Amino acid sequence: MITTKYNPIPDELCENYFNILINRLYKILPLKEEYSPTVSVYIESLLSEMTGGQDVILFIRNDGQYLSIINSLEYIKDCEDISICKREIFRCIRIVGTLKRKYFEVKE
Repeated sequence: MITTKYNPIPDELCENYFNILINRLYKILPLKEEYSPTVSVYIESLLSEMTGGQDVILFIRNDGQYLSIINSLEYIKDCEDISICKREIFRCIRIVGTLKRKYFEVKE
């Protein structure tokens, strides 16, 4: 069980959230490539969710890697160079994978 601000939640629920986070990060790529006018709003929404997540899922509150994703998204929001955006998004996705392994991999 994962300790949250409210009630404990199953590990699987939190791990699934990280999978959803990966999908939400991937979604930025086509929005940026198509110069979608909604990309900034989408990233702002994701930033709000992730920032709120730090107050709900207590173990990520002090994890610098999670903060690194938030910082990168803040940069990507206004970045116009698609190649830089791609590089940073894939870096964020790798960090989410690292966080999943760090917190949910079965340790024998």
